[in-house]
Amino acid sequence: MINGQYFHTIDDKGRITVPAKLREVIEGTSENQMKLSFFDKSLILCPIPMWLLIEEEFSGEKLFVEKRLKYLRRHLISAAVDCSLDSLGRIFVPGNLRESAEMKKDVVFVGMGGFIEIWGKERFMQDQKEAGALMSELGEASSNLGI
Repeated sequence: MINGQYFHTIDDKGRITVPAKLREVIEGTSENQMKLSFFDKSLILCPIPMWLLIEEEFSGEKLFVEKRLKYLRRHLISAAVDCSLDSLGRIFVPGNLRESAEMKKDVVFVGMGGFIEIWGKERFMQDQKEAGALMSELGEASSNLGI
């Protein structure tokens, strides 16, 4: 299970040191391979087995007919890049993904159970503020899930 929030910085070359606790998860994957893509307002870093499940879910016929799902598929799958740790425990984030996620200098790693979100800090703080304003609705939504 991947959880926690970790604040880091991105260097001028687009590399981010992955927090040690999250590196353990990546190092446990096949050849340290992960997929990195843009989704919603952040990047997602997925272990390959989870990514294969996502791709499988996006392979149904409905996705070729339903316009919104087609756009979502194109957006998520086409932006994906292979990602692995370098010898110093860093990942490289291509410029197009940094731009999409509005990453400047400060970033936040967010453990989400089976995958990791990577946010530009300013965007993350804004999202947290918006979530805080909706907390009563979020509580209601979680009770609908039986949580």
